[in-house]
Amino acid sequence: MSEAQAPFQAFLRTYAETSIQRRSILDSSEYESKRMVNSAFSLTEVWRRLVASGQHHVMRHQRRDCPSQAETWRLRWISKNEGSREGPAYRIVKWVFVESAPEIRLETVPTYKKTEMTSTDVDVALDTLWSRSNDISCKPITRVSFHDMVLLAAIGGFRPGTLTGLTYSQFQVAVLRHPDNPARTKIIVTVSIRRNKIKETSKTSRSRAGGYFSITLVQTSRLCLASLVLARAIQENAFGPSFATIDEIFDRPNLESVNSIPLKWKQTFPGQPIFPMTYKSFNEVWHRTLLVAGFRHRSRLHNLRVGAGARFDGVLSSALRNHIYRQATSNLSCHESRHSERIGPLF
Repeated sequence: MSEAQAPFQAFLRTYAETSIQRRSILDSSEYESKRMVNSAFSLTEVWRRLVASGQHHVMRHQRRDCPSQAETWRLRWISKNEGSREGPAYRIVKWVFVESAPEIRLETVPTYKKTEMTSTDVDVALDTLWSRSNDISCKPITRVSFHDMVLLAAIGGFRPGTLTGLTYSQFQVAVLRHPDNPARTKIIVTVSIRRNKIKETSKTSRSRAGGYFSITLVQTSRLCLASLVLARAIQENAFGPSFATIDEIFDRPNLESVNSIPLKWKQTFPGQPIFPMTYKSFNEVWHRTLLVAGFRHRSRLHNLRVGAGARFDGVLSSALRNHIYRQATSNLSCHESRHSERIGPLF
């Protein structure tokens, strides 16, 4: 068994030792070479994804060819008994923490503080994204997708993994009568976010479904998630029938005999990504934007989730907040810093 584990151990050790990137710093040298994988938790996440990929891409074919032995052809390090660790895949995890960490200087306890990104921080970051676009180089669709994902994370505290690969089917657009003035119309966008980090014993279609919420147009365009969805759909000509502008959506549907009309996507669009962006790109644009905006510390993407949780405190009950977050109070009560320090633009 140790011979079978050796190639994977060698790969993970090499992955950590060669994860060196050139980073901007705030002193006269301007740049430094820095190893990016310094935590045993980060290396374990790499291994977890490799195991998941093998389970999906390799073992799936074995299970298909040998259905009577399907349970044999599975890779996991969490057993059916919740919390119990077992199997050769989990032995690699123990090796990372017990043997590899001291050898290649990996931290085995979290070293970062969970600080919140306040609403002001989010507004500054999004303003910088567009006003300093020459200093934040990326494709137009990447910029729009990044804007959308930051807003979603700041509004609902969704994990980044649930926001990559959003499809048109997760957005429903409807035109309805304004509740205060029936002569006017209102556009509502309903967003459905699927869950991740589901416990092995809870992996059902219902648990993966997650939840949904509805939004409408707001006056501050930088913070208007609905307008991003509508503009993207119009640009892609995704509506059936088509609309050339958002104003046409207000004017065209006839609400004489009904109170609302749902707008449909064209047949080929529901499964297509509406805001295509990988986690790697999301993280890179995030750190670049904060650098250009003048944030003193490298705030993690997770801090958007912490900030959303802080804004829910006192507004929602602890039970409702935890239900939305799918996380215990002990893991959310960690707002050690109320905001991120900024030192002003760097360029």
